[in-house]
Amino acid sequence: MLIKIIKSIYNTLLFNFKAFPLKEAIKIPAICGSNVFFGRIERGKIWCDVGVHFNMISLGRTEGSFRAGRNQRTYIAIWGSKSMLKIKDILDIPCGSVLNVNECVEIGKGFMPNSCLLISCGERITFGDNCNIGWNVTIIDGDGHPLCNKDNPDRVINNSKPVVIGNGCWIAAHVTIMKGVQLADNTTIPYGSIITKSCKQPCVIYGGSPNVVLKENIVRQDFYKH
Repeated sequence: MLIKIIKSIYNTLLFNFKAFPLKEAIKIPAICGSNVFFGRIERGKIWCDVGVHFNMISLGRTEGSFRAGRNQRTYIAIWGSKSMLKIKDILDIPCGSVLNVNECVEIGKGFMPNSCLLISCGERITFGDNCNIGWNVTIIDGDGHPLCNKDNPDRVINNSKPVVIGNGCWIAAHVTIMKGVQLADNTTIPYGSIITKSCKQPCVIYGGSPNVVLKENIVRQDFYKH
């Protein structure tokens, strides 16, 4: 236990003084768990709409449902000339997750991810307010490696495309959302879906192969019940 506390303190200080200017870093805006590992972290790449404040970011601390993320490594990288992580108020990146920000990730209020979330951004990924994310969800806006025609190797044919997830969306466990996907407000994505096409109709269950609207006029009870 003592070793974990020491590692957590070390990771917390390391991240804050790498990611924030000194006058912000001393506020300790991020608290890190003991099993967090960092890639390249560039200073001044995090923006919060309500200003930088203590404990506004939690990295690798929450274990998720059934404690599924317990003892899982969390990896954080925020780098590149255009990279920016924008949050409206607070952000939790649970245990076992990967957050790789090479350009712009925007996260709204009430963001509720489960363990082992993977977000990899090469251009732009945007979450609206009150999004629920199940465990082992992958959201990527690129293919990871550039492809080209063998007769024209200088021309990339699989550029990154922005991902936009609307307000009140519920993305169930083991879902993959691929580049270029846009989801309207209050879209529900079923367990295990691979989403490659956009859905502009709000309040639906959307999935299947190929992706289609499975049911209309559906919203999360916890979001709408008063």
